[in-house]
Amino acid sequence: MSPKSRRLFKEQYIDQALEQGLITMTHPESPRHPQQKYKLTEKGIIVLNTISEESV
Repeated sequence: MSPKSRRLFKEQYIDQALEQGLITMTHPESPRHPQQKYKLTEKGIIVLNTISEESV
């Protein structure tokens, strides 16, 4: 993935999902932590289940 693609992905998906409370960081105190990961919040799980149900 090119640096530009990586930046756009972060801006268009990760940052928006964080702002909406759909995901949370595993290391919020250090956003550039080498082992940084993201996990779904309860709100994110509800949205994911809603989308899954609609596609059936």
